[in-house]
Amino acid sequence: NDGSQVFTEQLVTWSNTQLDNPSYFSIADLDNDGDDDFAIVASAASTRPKGIFWIRNEGAGTFSSPIAIQSGLNYMGEVVTYDFDGDGNIDIVVADGPFGSAGLRLIKNNGGGSFTTSSPLSFKAETIKLGDIDSDGLMDFVVRNDDDNDIVWMKNDGGFTFADSTIVMSEARDVEFSICDEGNDGVTDIFFYTNYFGFTNTTNFTVGLLTNDGSENFTLTYYLTTQTNMNSGMAMDLEMDGDVDFILAYDYADKISIFENLDVDLLDPVIITWPTASDINAGESLASSVLSGGSASVPGIFSFTNPAITPPVGYYTAEVIFTPADPVTYNSVLGSAQVLVTDTIPPVAVCQDITVYLDGAGLASITAADIDGGSTDNVGIASLVASQTSFNCSDIGVNSVTLVVTDNFSNVDSCTAIVTIADTVSPTAVCQNITVYLDGAGSATVYAADIDGGSSDNCGLDTIFMIDGGLPVDQIVFSCSDLGPNAIQLVALDASMNFGTCVAVITVLDTISPTAVCQNITVYLDGSGNATITAADIDGGSTDNCGIPSLGASQTTFTCSDIGPNTVNLTATDGSTNSSNCNATVTVVDTVSPAITCPGNQTAYANASCQATIPNFTGMAVVSDNCDASPAVTQSPLPGTIVSGAGTTVNVTLTATDASSNSTDCNFIVTIQDSIKPTISCPGNQTVYVGASCQATVPNFTGMAVASDNCDPSPVVSQIPAPGTIVSTTTTITLTATDASTNSSNCTFDIILSDTTSPVAVCQNITVYLDGSGNATITAANIDGGCADNCGVPSLSASQTTFTCADLGPNTVTLTATDGSTNSSDCDAIVTVMDTISPVVTCIGDTTICDDVLPDYTGLVIASDNCGIMNISQNPIPTSVIAGPTLITITATDSSSNSSYCTFTVTPNASSSSTDSIVACFSYTWIDGNTYAQDNDTATWTIPNAAGCDSVITLNLTINTVDTSVTVADPMITANVTGALYQWLDCNSSYAIISGETGQSFTAITNGSYAVEITENGCTDTSACVQIVSTGIGESGFENIVIYPNPNSGQFSIDFGGLDNPILRIYTIAGKLLMERRNITEAVLTVEFNEAAGIYVLEIISEGYSRKYKLIKE
Repeated sequence: NDGSQVFTEQLVTWSNTQLDNPSYFSIADLDNDGDDDFAIVASAASTRPKGIFWIRNEGAGTFSSPIAIQSGLNYMGEVVTYDFDGDGNIDIVVADGPFGSAGLRLIKNNGGGSFTTSSPLSFKAETIKLGDIDSDGLMDFVVRNDDDNDIVWMKNDGGFTFADSTIVMSEARDVEFSICDEGNDGVTDIFFYTNYFGFTNTTNFTVGLLTNDGSENFTLTYYLTTQTNMNSGMAMDLEMDGDVDFILAYDYADKISIFENLDVDLLDPVIITWPTASDINAGESLASSVLSGGSASVPGIFSFTNPAITPPVGYYTAEVIFTPADPVTYNSVLGSAQVLVTDTIPPVAVCQDITVYLDGAGLASITAADIDGGSTDNVGIASLVASQTSFNCSDIGVNSVTLVVTDNFSNVDSCTAIVTIADTVSPTAVCQNITVYLDGAGSATVYAADIDGGSSDNCGLDTIFMIDGGLPVDQIVFSCSDLGPNAIQLVALDASMNFGTCVAVITVLDTISPTAVCQNITVYLDGSGNATITAADIDGGSTDNCGIPSLGASQTTFTCSDIGPNTVNLTATDGSTNSSNCNATVTVVDTVSPAITCPGNQTAYANASCQATIPNFTGMAVVSDNCDASPAVTQSPLPGTIVSGAGTTVNVTLTATDASSNSTDCNFIVTIQDSIKPTISCPGNQTVYVGASCQATVPNFTGMAVASDNCDPSPVVSQIPAPGTIVSTTTTITLTATDASTNSSNCTFDIILSDTTSPVAVCQNITVYLDGSGNATITAANIDGGCADNCGVPSLSASQTTFTCADLGPNTVTLTATDGSTNSSDCDAIVTVMDTISPVVTCIGDTTICDDVLPDYTGLVIASDNCGIMNISQNPIPTSVIAGPTLITITATDSSSNSSYCTFTVTPNASSSSTDSIVACFSYTWIDGNTYAQDNDTATWTIPNAAGCDSVITLNLTINTVDTSVTVADPMITANVTGALYQWLDCNSSYAIISGETGQSFTAITNGSYAVEITENGCTDTSACVQIVSTGIGESGFENIVIYPNPNSGQFSIDFGGLDNPILRIYTIAGKLLMERRNITEAVLTVEFNEAAGIYVLEIISEGYSRKYKLIKE
């Protein structure tokens, strides 16, 4: 700029590898060198450099390459520069843009080209301007919230810190703005306009001003409301007349409009009547409410200043603006309209099951929120109430708890949660150490209670027990093996199977002395004259409760000098050193006989009379003794004794006797020998009968022999073969006679064998099966159970070998066995004849019946059997009622219970009749094509069947109607029908629903045409419209009514302003009547209102007119 409005273009260039796609910039002296630099944001779509940069002005029209302040950022918005912290360095603020998520980035200039980036403010914005909104000398932020299109400002608190945002205005579409001082009052105002970005509807855009009153309050004024394709704008003093003008640019129209600020006072139009707002449902914005009935002194329109607001349930006072058609002459005027926001939708109660654990005191509590699984409401939840919140040990397990959810409009829903009460607190096990003493049997019993030192549990103990060998026990029996300390675990268990443990030391002691029992014994000196005993030898059964005690004796060795009685002391000592004594008498005896050795056996030969004389053998003995040096020796028989008989032996005994009368014998034999042989004669030949094995046992024939001897009166006769020998043929027998001196002689004869034993007949029972012809055959071998004979295999024969159907069952058959000697025997066998062949049965094919009752098909089948048919049956049985295709089974059974079956399907195709019961509103068109307007129970419809069986349907029709007649008592209209559902309608507003008017009667508060929609017996119809013309005449009295305080805490007063005979009613927002007062005589009435906090409707009725007010209970 050369100062004469001539500009020369100068480009600042760089490579896109240094900075790509710059979107916003600001000019400021960032390095304090007197030259203005550039602060630039770049949003590259590729990997090229992007983020926040600055380009230093090096003077003389030269600039540096881009210098990165913070790289890698994308989608940056507008950038502004200002010394926010007053340190003399220009700082930078960058908006995050429409697609970013960080918010405002504050970049502090530290000087010298150094910058510090602070954490972003969490406020999403694209447009950012600077202005001293609160006139404190510090530049504040004014930004557009990119999510909500709100214009907000953020107060500069100094020191580079900013307060939370404050909303100045809200718009339903994109809004842009410019900072200005429109009133020249030194206070920052905001010029704004809506643009078309993102909207297909590019008309009805607005231009306006937010005037700052100096106390940070803004007044909204719309100047233009029907602009088209408006894209951008700004506020500045174009004519330099001290007044801010507006400049607007229009896309597609290719034009810029300038609106000059004429700085003249506009006229205020007179609002004759502010419009009324129609009711809306909860969750709807003000845009759903219709403004009607408003009028002003000049042409214009009434509208909500912020139609996007979604008001709360109840009466809401909405700001309304009157915009004159001539904004150059007249000001816009702000007013209000009351909008009733209703809510009849109950909340959605959602429960969640929870588990709660009892505490150490056995108690647990929950809140309603604990079982709330995410209950919701379209308006808001006022309260959550649980049917049970406190629990104790008696509630352990599953408990059903009801959650009642109430919304802010007293709508209620409920659900049931399962609250499982669990006890996980372990009992406290307390042990005590004890000492127990073994009894006389060596045992001691300890119970769990004996070592319990006071165990406890929050819900009471179920049981206590001890652990013995890894197993739970309630008592332990200790024995001698447990002497000393024993560590025993005690377990305390509650009903929830929680347990606690402790260890007690049980000391087992034994203080019982053994019982010493002695026995007198006799001990015998040995061959050396010595004897030894042990303590056990004199123990007579000493005992101890803990087993066998150890024993000790006072004397254990003895010699010949101790012969006779000796006293010995026995001591019994147990493992616990308990002891006792007793005395035993040990008698020492010498019982060792002298040692004597006889000569060998001697021989004496008999004389002619078989006699011999015994000589004296005592001198031939060798004798010794343990205690006697010279024992005496005697002989028996005495020397000189005569012995008779050849072969006779004489036992000669020599006896040695010591001083203790012990004696010892020795013996030897003196034998008388004979050498003369005996004589013998045999019997003749003998016959012997064979036994079961066809063999004979040789008898003893020795008694049949005649034998004699000169010295032996009874010589021994022997036989060969020996008696008992088994023989199977003629055998020679030899008999031999032998005398006592072994002299012998013999003789012989023969034995002849003979068989007289019959065979053994053995039978076995068998079962035979008839063949397809009803026959069966056996042989004698089939019933042979093992027939045998002593001399070979016998031949066999049977009394019957063929069988037929007549023989079914058991039959007795005789088996005969005969051996080779014609010996024979019989036995009886049971031959059981069986039939296991099933009958053959053939059914008819599938068939159809014109009935649902089954006939008897048993006579239509073909059946045969080898032994004849006994029975034919049917399933289902004849006369059974079937409902559809049914499988029929025919079973044939013979006399042996063999059976077989065949099947076929029977399909019923029966005639039927039914009644079609219908309830309809006003009229009904049936399947016969006729439309009936009256009740009908005679019409029928026939459906032909393929099998010739038709079905007939009879109509049973009930027609319901609605009585829509009304009675008019201007301004009240009453529906004549009672007990129905009613909804009153405004005929002049396209039959719009009149909110809250659902009673049988309706009182109009304005002239107009009204009807009622009636639902009766499930049918709905609307009455004819009724014209009301008398309202408004007496309504002026309501203008003087005053309700105070409102809001209130439960008590308020009403100044009726002189109304005659007023009636007071209070309703919920849903229209439920809570209170009614009649015959009111007070000019000012004080009311006690004890309902829950919320918004209610107060109605005052007088002389047929009524007025409704919003009542707020805190």
